[in-house]
Amino acid sequence: KKAYEAFKVIERYPPEYVLAHNDLHPKNILFGKKIEFIDWEYAGVTDRYFDLAAIVVEFKFNKKDEKRFLQTYFGRQKKVNYKKLEAYKTVYTTLWTVWFYKLERGQINLAT
Repeated sequence: KKAYEAFKVIERYPPEYVLAHNDLHPKNILFGKKIEFIDWEYAGVTDRYFDLAAIVVEFKFNKKDEKRFLQTYFGRQKKVNYKKLEAYKTVYTTLWTVWFYKLERGQINLAT
């Protein structure tokens, strides 16, 4: 039900399509002199808020760090849509909960 309600919120706003990684957890981000993303197998065009939500969830940002991260990402170009972000956080969490549930039960084959 939470995911359904989240999709209803997302539908209220126009999509902001970008080339997205779609799997931005800490093991897919290399930190060095520059930040690099690896493992692009799930990449595609989707709303930018999906990857932003993934980073906020995966790095367990508190509200202060979340705000700082988003202000740095967007700069002064636009206002952050926090309602859309919250909805995508729910979608992201639900997606990976289902994925890991199916993986544990052998319903996902990582070899293919």
